[in-house]
Amino acid sequence: MEQFIGILRAQLVLCQELLRLSIQYKEHLLDSQARQSSPAIAKQEEYISKITALENKKNVLLLANGVSTVQQFIVLQTASPKLDILQILNERLGTILGKLKERNQRNAGLLQKKMEFIDYSINVMTQTTMDNTYARKGNTPPGTVVSQKKIFDQTI
Repeated sequence: MEQFIGILRAQLVLCQELLRLSIQYKEHLLDSQARQSSPAIAKQEEYISKITALENKKNVLLLANGVSTVQQFIVLQTASPKLDILQILNERLGTILGKLKERNQRNAGLLQKKMEFIDYSINVMTQTTMDNTYARKGNTPPGTVVSQKKIFDQTI
């Protein structure tokens, strides 16, 4: 039980930091300060790898107890103060993960709008019609450019 409590506490702290960083990242997206968001993104990646390691440890403990979720583990235990702490931590972690998911979806939407604006600007300057300059590979079929002029061929 102590190990579960330790893991959930550590995950909760890291998720709270991720939430703080995602708010910071949103501010950078809105202020068009992409360069300043690099440290926040690096920290997010670091925290995510730590959370993943903790999640792996938690899954090993769950398998050792013959359950697949913390909630199932809680149901099988007898009432105790530590069990109450474990339940509270599990609920808080679920709440903060929901907030983090919502915040990341908003940030992804903002980032998508920024990329669409860049595409639009490039298309206006080059007088071409291209689907997505910054699309992930495989998302746009080759040859989607309507005008074969390159940006260096255009007089802007």
